[in-house]
Amino acid sequence: MGRDGIHVRFFARCKDGSRAECVLFCKAEQYAQLLSGDEPVNILGTLQINQWNGSRKVQMLVDRIYPASETES
Repeated sequence: MGRDGIHVRFFARCKDGSRAECVLFCKAEQYAQLLSGDEPVNILGTLQINQWNGSRKVQMLVDRIYPASETES
C-alpha cells in the first residue's frame, strides 16, 4: 500500500473465524515476516471508521504485532 510500500492493508483471521480489515502505516517492513508467516500473532490497535469515496467501513489501525506465544511487554 502506498507508492513506497511502507504501509500495508491486510485481513486478520480471528479465533472465531471472522475476519478484520487492518491497516499498518510506516511499519510494513518491520512486521513483514510476522505477517507472511503461518504462526498466530496478536495485533494491538484501535478500531476506526474508514470513510473513502462515499463508503464507510470499520478497520483496525494497527500499532503493534507480536507472536501469540509471547506476552505483551
